[in-house]
Amino acid sequence: MRKRILAIGGHGMLGRPVLRHLLKEGFELRALARNPEKARALLPSSVEIVAGDLKDLDSIARAAEGMDAVYLNLATERPSAPFRPELDGCLQVLKALEGRQDILVARLSALGSSPDENWPNSLQKWQADDALRKSSFPWIIFKPGWFMESLPLFFRRGIFMIPGTGRNPLYWIAGDDLGRHVAAAFRDSSLENRDYNIEGREALSIREAAGRFTKALGKRALKLSIPLSMLGCLARRNEALDDFHRLILHTEQLPEEVQSRETWELLGEPRMSIEDYVEYMLECNDIPRKSF
Repeated sequence: MRKRILAIGGHGMLGRPVLRHLLKEGFELRALARNPEKARALLPSSVEIVAGDLKDLDSIARAAEGMDAVYLNLATERPSAPFRPELDGCLQVLKALEGRQDILVARLSALGSSPDENWPNSLQKWQADDALRKSSFPWIIFKPGWFMESLPLFFRRGIFMIPGTGRNPLYWIAGDDLGRHVAAAFRDSSLENRDYNIEGREALSIREAAGRFTKALGKRALKLSIPLSMLGCLARRNEALDDFHRLILHTEQLPEEVQSRETWELLGEPRMSIEDYVEYMLECNDIPRKSF
C-alpha cells in the first residue's frame, strides 16, 4: 500500500476533493506549495504543507523524502508560456526523483488526450503522459472527462453559460469519486502501470447538467448559449480563452458511449450524482470560483 502521499497541485480546484477523500481513507498527506499560507487556507489541517517550487529540483526532492507516492494535479493556463506546469512540471518531478525508483508517480491527465496540435493543452498532456510511461518509475495516469466541479464556473448572477451546442452527452464525475479511484489504486500495487479513464455513470448534456445543478442549489437560472463561432472570435485575443474554445470543440467530438467500465471493475464505481455533489460542495464550503 502506498500510504504516504506527496501532492503537487493538491490545493487546486480538482486537488482538494481528492486530498479530502484520501484523508478520509487514512492516507498521510504532504502538499508542496509555492505559497504555503494560501495552501494552508484551502487544505485540511491534517495535511502537512512544505514550501517548494516545480522549478526547484531540490525542493521537490526534499518534499518527496519519506513518501511512497507523488500525485500530480497540474494545469497550464497559457500553452505558450516559457514554463508549462502540466508538461515541464511533470518532467521536473521525474528529474528530481532520479534514484527513487521505489516511488510511484501518478498524474491527472484528460480523457482523449493525444498529440492533436489543434488543442495545445491536449498535446502537452499527451507528452507528459508519454514521458511518465517511459520513465523508470511505477506510474498511474488518471484520464478524466468533465468534472462536476466545472458546473459552478459557468453559473454567475442567475445566468448559466452554455458553451457550444451543449447537447453532447457527458459522463460527469465528482472530484470525490476521483479521490475514491485514486485511493483504490494507491492501495494495491497490482493496479499500477495503467491508464484509467475516469467518468461518472450518468450521461447528461451541459444543458441538462445545468438544470439539475441549479435546481439542486435552489436557484432559478437563465440558460445562455454561447455559439462556438462567437467563442472563437472572443478567443482570438486571449490565449487561455482560445484553449478553452479548443477544449469545447474537442468535447463535442467525444464518443457518446462511456469509456470507463474497466476502471469501475478495478477501482470501484463512482457514486455521486449532481445532487450529491451540490450537497457535498455546500457541506465542504468549497465552491469553485474561477471563471473562464
